[in-house]
Amino acid sequence: GPNVYICERCTDEASRLAGHDALGSTRASLMVADQDRSAPCSFCGKQRAGVDRLIAGPGARICTACLAICQEIEEEERAAFNLDRA
Repeated sequence: GPNVYICERCTDEASRLAGHDALGSTRASLMVADQDRSAPCSFCGKQRAGVDRLIAGPGARICTACLAICQEIEEEERAAFNLDRA
């Protein structure tokens, strides 16, 4: 997102909270919402009402759609790193 970054550890934790596996499929109907329901996803800017789930962290929020994209990027980077090492 614009001026927002998420590390692999935070992606994993947000995924656990959202009930998503590495491929983004839903395992549970858990929703973690901000106290401010009008606060948007820090990555795509969508409001809470426009997303499946919104996970709040210190100073940022991520929707499950953006979380899935982050997971895909991490998987691609891991695969590229493993290919480079082979």
